[in-house]
Amino acid sequence: MKEKFQFHSEKAYSEKAEGPKSGTAAEQDAAAASGGCWLSSIREFRRLRNVIFCGMMGALSIILSYVGTIRLGPTMRIGVGEIPNVMVDYLFGPAAGMIFGGVMDIVKYMLNPDGAFFPGFTLSAMAGALIFGFFLYRRKLNFWRLLAAEALVKAFVNVGLNTIWLNMLYGKGFLALLPPRIISNLIQLPLDTILLWFVLQAVSRTIQPELRKGQN
Repeated sequence: MKEKFQFHSEKAYSEKAEGPKSGTAAEQDAAAASGGCWLSSIREFRRLRNVIFCGMMGALSIILSYVGTIRLGPTMRIGVGEIPNVMVDYLFGPAAGMIFGGVMDIVKYMLNPDGAFFPGFTLSAMAGALIFGFFLYRRKLNFWRLLAAEALVKAFVNVGLNTIWLNMLYGKGFLALLPPRIISNLIQLPLDTILLWFVLQAVSRTIQPELRKGQN
């Protein structure tokens, strides 16, 4: 009995000294939660394959903005154009995602100008990338975390910031713009989350392992 107790004590001490094994979900969550998440995200652009992948996602985002977006009036649109952006946020983190989102917002405007350029929407694109990046980067993919990120983006960015920008651009009352935007985002929330869930699951099984090769 004494020997058995001693064995378990030594084993526990050994595991504590060695720390968690690399590659575990706990380690990924701890790394993502630390301040190193931001620096790690910036370093993603050091790798040529990551830059090339971002270029491909940029081209896909432009295509989807034309064929995958439905306008419901001058102040409202729905579509799947956010998918490439969220893929970049998931794979490369908040810093890389913010750069990608900001650049793509400007590029899309230059390719298809729709009224005067307004930097507020560029800020919104970067804010959305920041949220998705911090929620998803180097974390084990989880449906409820994805739902929380999507809900926060829709509430803070889509309903909050973008309604303020539209109010400033078109002079319409904030409270007049708010109800239809709340309703549309509530309808889109479960649909967008489910779609992103299946897309990111496929990305985590196929694309992510290839991009991570040679990093460690």
